[in-house]
Amino acid sequence: MRSTHRPADSYSSSSIARPQVAALFWEHPAILTAAATGVAPEGFENTGDPANNAAWSALGLPAIAIPLAVEGAPVGMQIVGAWGRDDAVVSVAAHAEQLLRD
Repeated sequence: MRSTHRPADSYSSSSIARPQVAALFWEHPAILTAAATGVAPEGFENTGDPANNAAWSALGLPAIAIPLAVEGAPVGMQIVGAWGRDDAVVSVAAHAEQLLRD
């Protein structure tokens, strides 16, 4: 059954990509990417460009962003995991935050 929230073409695109993505996660438990295309905008009126998360959301993959202590602006690292592995994504994020603090 299709959700009314996503267009039909995104279903066909994501179903074509699923085998390749599954193979990727067979070899790698998580993918690390930039959380955004640039620094966070000032204020709370806008959260920034969601482009770096769009593919993972379209595929229904769990993703979490953690802040990086970078001089000059707030930036983050995104951690993406396989379908149904939300627990692994949270675990990797917690471990990464611990390593980044030390």
